[in-house]
Amino acid sequence: MRRCLGSNRGFALLTRLEPAAALKLRKALTGFELEYNERAKVLAAHAAEYRASKGARCAGLLTAGTSDIPVAEEAALVMTHMGCRVERGTTSGSPDCTGCWSPSPVSSRTAPTCS
Repeated sequence: MRRCLGSNRGFALLTRLEPAAALKLRKALTGFELEYNERAKVLAAHAAEYRASKGARCAGLLTAGTSDIPVAEEAALVMTHMGCRVERGTTSGSPDCTGCWSPSPVSSRTAPTCS
């Protein structure tokens, strides 16, 4: 972990981390900015000078009910640090999503954009 934080990127994500382990790391990793997302069970650690890239990319993240939200939040954190803006959505939790949304055709030559 310290090697990742000391690299030229100065950033590391620890996933699937229980709160007790996050607390221990918080005490051990002094001198770094640490943020624990309890819902996603992810600890983001970075050097003070680290800034997540801000790109023009956008990713859509759709969950099918509440049980998918923790892993979706983990994915959202990864995408955010990769420079993507994340648009989130969820269905009502119905096992049959017929009619929840209408797919729109996407040309292979044009990428979808979030607005």
